[in-house]
Amino acid sequence: MQRRFLVRMLVGTSMLLWGLALLAWVAPALGKAVAEEKAAAGEPEKAAPAAPAKAEESAPAAGATSGKKGAKKPSSARKPAARLPNYYKDVVTEEQREKILAIQKEYTAKIDPLRKELEKLTAERDEKIEAVLTPQQKQELEKIKAAAKAARDAKAGSKGKKPTRSSRSAAPGKAAEAPK
Repeated sequence: MQRRFLVRMLVGTSMLLWGLALLAWVAPALGKAVAEEKAAAGEPEKAAPAAPAKAEESAPAAGATSGKKGAKKPSSARKPAARLPNYYKDVVTEEQREKILAIQKEYTAKIDPLRKELEKLTAERDEKIEAVLTPQQKQELEKIKAAAKAARDAKAGSKGKKPTRSSRSAAPGKAAEAPK
């Protein structure tokens, strides 16, 4: 029974891979045929304006700094150019791209003040929580935080890259549970 299941899984996986390979092989030809039909019908080509947009979107990403809290931005850093949501750049027309970027700009103006307010409230909450602790507990908490930071730094140094958001949030929790 288990062998039959494994054979079915293998056959299904290989069929999927062959299907993807066939699609990758046929897709460029289909895209070209569709573009020719649109050109014959007088519709503007969407693929031509998308190429410069890709270059514009990828250029700021190369020089941009990470959005992590500890990352320091150079003083000459400018705001990165607006980006389309994931997977949109290959689908939308230039006109749609401009509309989407305008919508993002509109909502960014509304979201940024809320984000700053959230940071302020979070800091205020943390101060009140820390005020509940005794001086001895505060010292112990600082030791736990320092140990967690050292463990993260050692782990990141051994891999040659910075810790991820998940490892940053997981390490202090594990260290805080250890003394109990």
